[in-house]
Parts: sequence; structure tokens; C-alpha cells
Amino acid sequence: MKNIKIVSLILALATIASLLCACRKDGTTTPAATTPEESTAPADPNAPDTALSVPDELFRRFRLVVEATPDASLEKLANTFALHPYLDALDLEIYTEKRPTAYEPFFMGFKSDFKLPDYAVSSSLIDSGGGTFVCNIFELADSADPQAFADTLLENADIASLGENAAGAVCKAGAAGKYVFFVICQESLKDTYDPNAPESVKSILKRLRMDAGLYSTIVMAFEMSGERSFYFSGIKNNVSLVENDAAACEYAIGGGFSIVLVKVKDAKDVRTIADEMAAGLDPMKWICMGAETVKVETNGCYVLGVMGKADECSRITGIFKNLSVPD
Repeated sequence: MKNIKIVSLILALATIASLLCACRKDGTTTPAATTPEESTAPADPNAPDTALSVPDELFRRFRLVVEATPDASLEKLANTFALHPYLDALDLEIYTEKRPTAYEPFFMGFKSDFKLPDYAVSSSLIDSGGGTFVCNIFELADSADPQAFADTLLENADIASLGENAAGAVCKAGAAGKYVFFVICQESLKDTYDPNAPESVKSILKRLRMDAGLYSTIVMAFEMSGERSFYFSGIKNNVSLVENDAAACEYAIGGGFSIVLVKVKDAKDVRTIADEMAAGLDPMKWICMGAETVKVETNGCYVLGVMGKADECSRITGIFKNLSVPD
């Protein structure tokens, strides 16, 4: 009986102690501390966890990409990550290359005198539209310490080096397997995301670009009411039949290749738009070089135009024909 009383007393004291630890001096309770990763993750892994800060959410997504495709190349990982809906409004340029040996590599977002520790391959995602977004992803050797590498990046981050538009930006670095993820961005990226909005034309074209392995190209949104709409789409007479939001995909440097995607307002007009696009796209629009052929394909209410080498145009339109698109 005495032993039972002692045990009961110990349990009671432990309970009191736990209650005291969960209380502040003002008598209110404080919830247990949680890491960003313990936030209420969405049921759909492709949907953003809006409870997280933007950098934490972007890193969460990158880790999921690595876990889903651990054997993929860094180039593919970076381009898959770039499909994140927070990044849909950005005109991202993605550069992937092995670490150079003839010179010291330069990456935006770091102190001017910072020399990166050793790495094997890097991918840089930069907003060519001039926004404050820089993301650098590094693939390390198996013998390297990814977390130590990430800590070094944070210690040498320099947000101010991105200019006055970077005021209020935040940065994050973290390790995922043999990869190290570093990002500087604004929390306002979250404001562009609407879970109830239909998928944008630009997002659809980004998915096509990914499925086709066109990693070195840039996807740009443009308006059919804008002055460059004919340059990209070849449509002039029936602009009123298509939605204003459209998208194009081209190489950042050079020419001879272009993709354009538009959405037709009414399905009955799809053939009309496809025919005008086929006739209006100019394979010599780059002046100094031209595309070998022009090919147009439809999928639902969407019309795709591709200019380039004949076999490449056929390959891309074939992928588009089987691409899942919204109504």
C-alpha cells in the first residue's frame, strides 16, 4: 500500500509539472512548438501548404520532388520543382551546369567575396521578369555534408545585393538527400495562388515543356490583346475568339524554335483558330535564322503551335495531344 501511494504521488507531481511547463507567467497556455514541416500539409501533395511561409513551402515541395524521383538528374528535379503554383506568375530562366574548373562560379544572392564550397552540379532559377526570386540548387558529392553546405550558404546570404526591390525578402537553405536548396523570395508569391482558379494557360504549357524535356526554354505569359500577340501566335483576325491569357515557350538565346498555346472561348471555333495559327505563324520571325516547319495541334479548347525541326514538332504535338487539360 505504501508503494502504491508513492507511485501515485510521483504521477501527480509529474502531471503538475507538465501543466506548469505549458503555462506562461500570465496564466495562458502555449501550444507545443512545431517545425514548419509539422504544419497541416494538404491532402494533395501537389497543392501548396499555405500555412507555411513561402520559403518553407518551396523547400517542402523540393524535398517531395527529390523523394519522388531520387534518381532523376538535377536538371529534371529543378524543372519539376518549377511547376509549383507559387511560381506560375514568374518568367523563370533555369540554368543547369557542372561546376566550372577554369573560373569561380557566380551565383546571385550571396556576398561578393563568398567562394562556394565544392559541389558537382548546380541549377539556378531566376525570374527574368525582374522580380525578387533567386533559387540555387546544388548537387553534392556523396562524401559531402549537405547540412553544413546549407549552413554556409545561409551565413553568406546577402539579400540586399539583389537591389532595393528585395526589401522584405526572406531566404532559406536546407538539405534534401545529396542536394542543397537555397532560395530568396518575397512572401507575396503566396498572394498569386488561388486554389479555386482554373489552371492557367501558362501552367499547362509549363507541364508540356516538362513532359517534352525542354529544360533550357523559358515559358512566358502574354496577352492576346497586347502588341506582341501576333508575333507569338500568328492570330490577328480572330483574336476575339480566344481568351486573353496565352503563353509562349522559347529559348532565352537564339531562335528557330517556338511554342505557343492559346485557349479558345467556344469549342466550335477551335478549327478556325487552328487554321489561322497555322497560316499566320512565321518560321522566319527571328530574321537571322528560321524554323524548319510549323505544326499545329488541338486538345479540347486549346490550340498549340510549334515551330522548329520537323521531328521535334511532331514529337511535341504528339505529347500535347495526350496531355491532360481542363475543360
